[in-house]
Amino acid sequence: MIEGNIIRKTSLETPNSRSAIVLSTNCNGVLIKDNQILLSNNKYGISVTSTCLNIQSFNNNAQGIEGAISIPPNSGFDGLVINNNISGTRYRMFITEDGKPEFTEWR
Repeated sequence: MIEGNIIRKTSLETPNSRSAIVLSTNCNGVLIKDNQILLSNNKYGISVTSTCLNIQSFNNNAQGIEGAISIPPNSGFDGLVINNNISGTRYRMFITEDGKPEFTEWR
């Protein structure tokens, strides 16, 4: 778990070349939550590579030149996990590019 960090004024060397929090090289099952990544010249505040699996980002205040958070769909998502108390089914909820909530079954 990567939780509760306050990161300011990072990537001073070359703007838009690095990200503040990076997961790569086959990370699996990591939760990234409650972090603040502010006033930065980062490419992304949080970046996850396509070699990672089961990554969840939640409640982060991130900034980056290319975008706040970059997680490939096959690696994870930025959103919530919600449980159906009757069936026990777990769902992930995230916001689509057009601003609408979407729910899909989650392992």
